[in-house]
Amino acid sequence: MSVVESPDFIKLVTSGFPGKKVMSRKTLVGEIETMAQSMKQHLTCHLSSATAVCTTADIWTAHNRSYFGCTVHWIDETSLKRKSAALACKRLYGRHTFDLIASTLEEIHAKYRISDKVVCTVTDNGSNFVKAFNEFAEEPQSTRSTPENSVNEFTFSNLDEILTADDNRDNASYSLPPHHRCGAHTMNLVAVADAEAANADAHYKSLSRSTMAKCAGLWNKSSRSPLAAEAVMSATQKTLIVPNSTRWNSFYMAVAKIHSIIENQTESVLNSLCEKLGLPVFRPNEVNFVSEYVKVMQPVAKSLDTLQAEMQCFMGILLPTVASLRTRLDQLKVTLRYAGPLADALLEGLQQRFGHLEQRQDLLQASVSHPQFKLRWLNTESAKMTGKAALLEAMQSVSASGGAADTNHVNAKEADDFFCFYDTNVASNSVSAELDMYINDTSHDIDSLHRFPLVKKVFIAKNTALPSSAPVERLFSIGGQILTPRRNGLSDEHFEELLMLRANKHFQENC
Repeated sequence: MSVVESPDFIKLVTSGFPGKKVMSRKTLVGEIETMAQSMKQHLTCHLSSATAVCTTADIWTAHNRSYFGCTVHWIDETSLKRKSAALACKRLYGRHTFDLIASTLEEIHAKYRISDKVVCTVTDNGSNFVKAFNEFAEEPQSTRSTPENSVNEFTFSNLDEILTADDNRDNASYSLPPHHRCGAHTMNLVAVADAEAANADAHYKSLSRSTMAKCAGLWNKSSRSPLAAEAVMSATQKTLIVPNSTRWNSFYMAVAKIHSIIENQTESVLNSLCEKLGLPVFRPNEVNFVSEYVKVMQPVAKSLDTLQAEMQCFMGILLPTVASLRTRLDQLKVTLRYAGPLADALLEGLQQRFGHLEQRQDLLQASVSHPQFKLRWLNTESAKMTGKAALLEAMQSVSASGGAADTNHVNAKEADDFFCFYDTNVASNSVSAELDMYINDTSHDIDSLHRFPLVKKVFIAKNTALPSSAPVERLFSIGGQILTPRRNGLSDEHFEELLMLRANKHFQENC
C-alpha cells in the first residue's frame, strides 16, 4: 500500500493525468476498510435469503503465520445454481487445538448470522478438526430416538463437585453444525495409503518399485538439468511433469505423461531418451506396467476431479462417484496382467473408507433427488426400491411441513364448516404421483426440478452441502498471491480485507 506514496508512482500518475492528485496511504487504507465493511454487509444480506448453507473450513500456514479459512455455499432456490463466497481468513495464534477451532468457527458463523442455517461443515480428516466436531457438533435429528414408553429417571449429583470439577467447562457452550469429512481428501487416502496394500504381492512390489524408480530418474534428471530438459523436448516434443509430494493426482499425471510418450511415439523413443540421459532403459514388462497403472488410476483421478468441483458439484454426487469407480475397477480387473493387486487394494480401500456412507439416508436422498442420477446408479432392484422409498420419505416429510402452512389458507366456506378434515390419502397420492413422474422423467438437467416442487425442496435440503473442502483450499491459493514475501508486513486485518474483497468481488454490489 505504500506504493501510492512513492515519488516515482506519483510522477507517473500526475504525468498521465494532469491536475489529478494521488491519494495518500492513509486514504487508501480507509477506502479498503470501507469497501470491506460494505462487502460483508452485502454478503450477510445475500445469506439472509438462503434457507440452508454449507461451510468449509481449514487451516493455512504461510510465512510463519497461521490462518483459519472458511467459505460458505448455498443453492439459489430460483435458478438452482450454486452460490459461493468466502467468510473469513482469520489469524490464529497458539496451538491449533480442537477447542480453538470450535470457538473460531462458531464465531464466524455468528458473525454472518448463519448459525441456524448451516446444514454441515466440510473439513479434511485432520485429527484436531475431527475432535472438535466429535466434542461440540450437534447430533443429527435422524439419530435421535425417544422410546414411547420411556420413564423419566432422576439422578442426584453433588452440585459442588460439578461446579469445581473443571474451570474450563465453558468450552461445552460451543455449538457446531454436523460434520462431513472431505470426500476428495478421503479419495486421496485411497489412492496413496490404501494402494500400498498392493505391495503385499511380491511380484507386483518388485515390478512397481523398479518401474517407478526409472520414472523418478527421468523426473529428477529433467527437473535438475537444463540440458536434460532440452533433450526431453528434442526427443519427444513434450516436457515431463514432476510430481508434487502433497498431491497424488500430480503423480498420476506425471506417470500418464510418460505413458503418452510410449503410446504416441513408441517404446523405442523413450528408451533412446533414457540412454541419452545415462539412465537405465525400461524393460517390456515395465512398459506394460506403466500402461496398466495409468489404466487403473485414471478413473480414480477422474473421481477426485469430480469431487473437487464447486459450481456444478452437490453432495448427491458422492455416492454415485464411488459406485461408478467401484464398477470400473471391477471391470478392469479381468483385463489386468500386472496391476491386478493394485485394483484389489483400491477396491478394499473404497469399501473401508466409503462403505459406511452407503448406509446414510441423507446421502441416499441427496443422490436420488439429483436429476442426473435418480436411480440409474443403483445396480440392483432392491437397491432401487430402497432409493425410491428414501426419496418418498423425504418428500412426505417436506409435504407434511408444508401442509401445516397450507392449512392456514382455507377459503371462507371451509372455514365455516366445522367438520372440515384434511385428507391424508389425497396428499399421499399426490406425493407418490409426483415421485413416479420424476423417476420416469427422461431429463437429467437440474432445471427439470422446477416441474417437481417437492423433489426440488428435497434436492435443496440434501444437496446444499459440498462433498469436499476444496473451495477453502482455493481461498488459500488466492491468499498466497496477496501475502507474498515482499508484502508480509501487512497487518492481519488488512490482509483478510484484501483477500475477502478479491474472493467476494461478486458480492460487492447492493443487495
